[in-house]
Amino acid sequence: MRFGFALILSILLVTSLAAQELPVELRIEAGHYSSVTAMTFSDDGKILASGAYDRSIVLWDIESGRELRRINCEDNIESLDFSPDGNLILSIIQNGKGLIHEVTSGRLIKTLSVEDGYLQSGKFLPNGKEMIIAGPKVATIWSMDKDEPIAFLDGERSYCNYNCQHSMDISPDGKWMSTVDRNGQVSLWNIPKRKLINQCQYYDASKFSHSGITSIAFTPDSKSFIIGSEIQGIIQWWVDPAKEPRVLLTPQKITTGISFKFNDLAINKDGTILSAVYLEGVQDKFQREDNLGYHRFDLQTGQLIESKDVGDANDITNMIYHPVSDTLIINRGAIPQIVDSRDLSPVRLFKGHLTDNLVDYWIMKATKKHVFVPPNTIIERVGRQVFAWDYTSGKIKTTYPAHEDIVLGSAASTNQQLLATSAADGSIYVSDMESGDTLWTRKLFQSVLTVGFSPDSEQLISIDMSGRVVAWQAASGEYIQDLPRTARDWYQTPMTVAFTSTGLVTWDNALREPEKGQEVVSFDSHEDRLHDIQTSKDGKQLLTTGWDGQVFLRDLYYGGKVTPIGEKLEDKVYCAAFSPDEKLIATGAADNVIRIYQPDGTIQYELTGHRSGVVSLSFSEDGNHLISGSQDGTVKIWDLKNQKELYTHVLLDANRWTTMLPSGHFYSTQEGMQSMYFVKGNELYSLDQFFEEFYQPKLTVNLLGSNLQREASSLSNQIANKPPPKVEIVYPKLKETTEPQTELIVKVTDQGGGIEEIKVLQNGKRVVADSEFKSTKEGGSIAKSYHLDLVPGLNVIQASAFGSSRIESKADELRINRPADEPTAACYVLSIGINEYTNPRLNLNYAVDDAKSVANLIEEQGQSLFTKIETTLITNEEATRENILKKLEELSQVIKPTDVFYFFYAGHGSMMNEKFFFIPTNCTRLYEEDALMLEALPVPEVVDKLKSIKALKQVLFIDACHSGGSTQLLASRGAGEEKALAQLSRSAGVHILAAAGSDQTATEFQELGHGLFTYTVLEALKGKADGAPADEKITVYELKSFLDDQVPAYSLKYKNMPQYPNTFSIGHDFPIVLKKR
Repeated sequence: MRFGFALILSILLVTSLAAQELPVELRIEAGHYSSVTAMTFSDDGKILASGAYDRSIVLWDIESGRELRRINCEDNIESLDFSPDGNLILSIIQNGKGLIHEVTSGRLIKTLSVEDGYLQSGKFLPNGKEMIIAGPKVATIWSMDKDEPIAFLDGERSYCNYNCQHSMDISPDGKWMSTVDRNGQVSLWNIPKRKLINQCQYYDASKFSHSGITSIAFTPDSKSFIIGSEIQGIIQWWVDPAKEPRVLLTPQKITTGISFKFNDLAINKDGTILSAVYLEGVQDKFQREDNLGYHRFDLQTGQLIESKDVGDANDITNMIYHPVSDTLIINRGAIPQIVDSRDLSPVRLFKGHLTDNLVDYWIMKATKKHVFVPPNTIIERVGRQVFAWDYTSGKIKTTYPAHEDIVLGSAASTNQQLLATSAADGSIYVSDMESGDTLWTRKLFQSVLTVGFSPDSEQLISIDMSGRVVAWQAASGEYIQDLPRTARDWYQTPMTVAFTSTGLVTWDNALREPEKGQEVVSFDSHEDRLHDIQTSKDGKQLLTTGWDGQVFLRDLYYGGKVTPIGEKLEDKVYCAAFSPDEKLIATGAADNVIRIYQPDGTIQYELTGHRSGVVSLSFSEDGNHLISGSQDGTVKIWDLKNQKELYTHVLLDANRWTTMLPSGHFYSTQEGMQSMYFVKGNELYSLDQFFEEFYQPKLTVNLLGSNLQREASSLSNQIANKPPPKVEIVYPKLKETTEPQTELIVKVTDQGGGIEEIKVLQNGKRVVADSEFKSTKEGGSIAKSYHLDLVPGLNVIQASAFGSSRIESKADELRINRPADEPTAACYVLSIGINEYTNPRLNLNYAVDDAKSVANLIEEQGQSLFTKIETTLITNEEATRENILKKLEELSQVIKPTDVFYFFYAGHGSMMNEKFFFIPTNCTRLYEEDALMLEALPVPEVVDKLKSIKALKQVLFIDACHSGGSTQLLASRGAGEEKALAQLSRSAGVHILAAAGSDQTATEFQELGHGLFTYTVLEALKGKADGAPADEKITVYELKSFLDDQVPAYSLKYKNMPQYPNTFSIGHDFPIVLKKR
């Protein structure tokens, strides 16, 4: 028997892994999209690893429940194990290989293979330097510093169809290995001596052709091991041969054989409890009364403690106990989950957006992530929906109707008028590309993998999973004909369809004429499935990629020359694209790498940065940029001149998207900031922590316009050189009190980046902003005490701190419930509207009506929500800086924490040198900073006043118009204004609902009688924003969602240009008014 050992270093072969700087990566929770097959914990219990039939390993942070890292493999995962120090993870995949990856980076560092054998399970030994890899024929012992096995243990093993994770086990002390072979023998090996110590007959192999599911687990004391199987039930075996095995469960036997199904078992950390999942009896036949699925045994007595009905237990194929907390982890299908060990009720689910759209692995491989429509639109599929977004801004342009299942195919017509999408539910939708309106739909019996338009945009071709190829009239959806199919099984189903400029169509491995599907040219170069086909502009060349790792450029004329593009890869090539001038060819593969070639097949360079397979590629219209889409949901934009990544864009839905530069600077919706996060090594950071320094609105506009890359003050360097402090709430620890106040003690530890400010939020409202304390040295701590007024009901208190680099720490949270008395909340409204300015050129038409209408509506529809409503209206000549500040000061003296405060402003706003100003009536110059500082109302002053107002529930409505200035100045002001408003919301802990930013101006319309933003607010509060469930209340978040959706729609209707509001909600949700009846 010969053994092969391959050492693979990712990225840099000659550089030590430990010496490489770990990047900061933008993460979303993707999860698994196929059944979990293996799970394991790091020894410290901080990381859970899960492997699945989707050929991926996902590392989960136990504390937060978030996905740390995704490692893609070339086959399904059968077994997983961490090294004792938690730095490495060993996986065995279904093709028989062993892989060792670095945990903090996901880099593959070793591949283990046995030429004449087959590997199925593997574990590290306690010394961390050696591991045992076992298969049906042999168990091999490997050392990290050797190129071949250092020992092997011959003998038959039990072949496992699934649950190979537990088909053998090693004792915690590293001395013993136990296995069950095909002949029904239990074998015990002494690992240090490499010697078989004992064998016992487990079952009579002559009566059973196989052992069924077998799980083996050593007890923590290494003195015994437990084997569970479908043939013999559950038996405890002892390392000491003098001790007889103890039968914990004997399977039920009926006349037709064994009536028992065994899934898995697990032993808790102190060895006192055995948990097992097994199903007694055969469905619809004889069953025991206690056929309940989940069972717990007392290992000290050997007695059954209890059995529980846990619903369908068939999908529970793995279970393990946490090594520290004794928590039980199981999987149900594709979802690992922490459960209550008594009844398996879920406590925390480990899942993501891919889990919500389960689909077969090979179908996922067929799907392209995006379609590019010149000059700057990216059509991207996300789960069941498709969105169009502008790659110069990152913002959503159009949302298309959702399918009932995951979208698999998408195509844009050549005339850019139609968008076709197809889905796993068999549906085909054709929509108007600009408006998003559905023009026609069809429903087929099988999943529709791909769609494609003819060059004249007259026909649409669809291919479903059965291999059926159908031609449709593109505009009407009228059926034309079925084209001849060659595929007769799922593996032969074409994954792509493409037309040449002469009207010939390709699917399968041939070029065909479209009327009868007769073959014109056959493609016989690929050794495995053809995956992607691209045609040149003149229709004379085809570019094909395949699962065989090859790419070919084919001349359709002049002898049909076939040119290999680059060398054959070890993994699948998913996609390819011609540059606009057709002087370059880009390819994307399962190894996460983009390769750029010349048409003669010579490689030019590689682009690395994706963490998952690259499934779609497009060049920008000018050829300067490359757009790439990956299986993990990311889209990247590349600067081809400098061969660098420009930015990463992650889109989850219309309200959740984030754009990030390699430096860490980012632009995101608020919902996107909550759904995504940064990871560096094994550390997670929320986007919120880096808001002040790294949040940059209009990031892509600035980047693409200047073609500059930010390298200075990178987020990675900031974390390394100036890490944020650590914060802990040390007092109180209570969860409920009847007292109206409490003392709060916060401990802050300097972790190397200093301590600059302590922040405390109560129900989202900032109640503490403290920068008055002595500096500390690294590792030193300070403790500060604060007095808090508790409101009736739940008080969510969050404490955090800023370092010298203005990176915020992770927040520590305390929840205190104070029993609620009778409602005592009052409502205060300060509404400001300015039509008449000292400078008449600034006069507006509807600002005063806007202020009055909003105040009146809140007063009319909010009566039953509050004990009283007090409204103050300030308009025109009364709306001076002094009067506004005076009124805010007066309100701060009377408003209590339980009250609600609404601030409405309609008038002019100005942005100058990253400072945002409200423009009072007597301010005459909008864009002279000295004048603004004297006459206008700066946002920081408003922030200070809002902080002094004790109401925990505050909403600011801002309908501020800009006037004058060039388009470039407006764009610059818009970006700064958006960040200023976001900082206002975060600094004060209040909700901000504001009119347009960017290169837009807030707009008034005569036919509406209001500013467009205020008109939308009024429509929402009258009842249109009452969302699901409709409860007659309009809450802050319902209003925010309505504005985000409808302001662009109304502005497109009245202005022929979408206007996007700036909305930021930090505090808790609460009702503003009741729906008008």
